[in-house]
Formats: sequence, C-alpha cells, structure tokens
Amino acid sequence: MKHQGYRKHHVEVEAENEKDARNKFNEFNRGYLDSIRELSGSAVICAVSVIAITIIFIIRSW
Repeated sequence: MKHQGYRKHHVEVEAENEKDARNKFNEFNRGYLDSIRELSGSAVICAVSVIAITIIFIIRSW
C-alpha cells in the first residue's frame, strides 16, 4: 500500500487483502473525522455563548 501513497499510520486493521484493508482504514478515518467535527461544533457553540454573555455583561454595566 505504500506504493499507492499510503504512509505508515498508527492504526492497524485486520483484513484479508489490500482492498479490504483500504476500505476498513477509510471507514476508521470517516468515523474519526465525524467525531472531530462534533467536537469542534460544540467548541464553537461554547465560544459564541461566552462571547454573547460577555457582550451582554459589558452593555448592562454601562
């Protein structure tokens, strides 16, 4: 698989052939990217909430 552009990764998959290994590796990557997307979405919502609360607090204190 190194000849096709795959590098050494810290993920091991058990597969019967190269095509199956590639499919399982891509499935793992999709799951990983989905979890990162959910985490970053939550972080953005928290950041926007903190900014909104700060702006409201500053406006009310004037």
